[in-house]
Amino acid sequence: MFDRPYFDNQRTAFGDEKIARFLSMFVHELSQRRAALDVAARCGRRQELADHAHAVASVAGSLGFMTLVTIGRRLEEEVAELPADELNDALGEFRQAITAATGVAVGLADEMADEMADGADAGRHASDT
Repeated sequence: MFDRPYFDNQRTAFGDEKIARFLSMFVHELSQRRAALDVAARCGRRQELADHAHAVASVAGSLGFMTLVTIGRRLEEEVAELPADELNDALGEFRQAITAATGVAVGLADEMADEMADGADAGRHASDT
């Protein structure tokens, strides 16, 4: 679940330019963390998996990506104890959540860019009169 009202409150609190930059960093971070998760999983480094899950969940929460927070926290807490097949399932679920969050974040960034461009255009037209 994506918490749009929370995200909109963050936009109000921090401003569109900061949130747009943060979204861009978030998308990049998700890509990097997903690749690192894959490497850690192949190498059997469970603590590293937990660390990446924690990092993703923390950043996701600051923007309202609550499904990613929930799945990431659960993976972080359970990774050490999960049998291999359940770990693979949990990682698959986490990867899917990362993919979904990335899509939403890109869409939000595009939406914000359009809104900021429209606002800039309106400001230019107002100064023309």
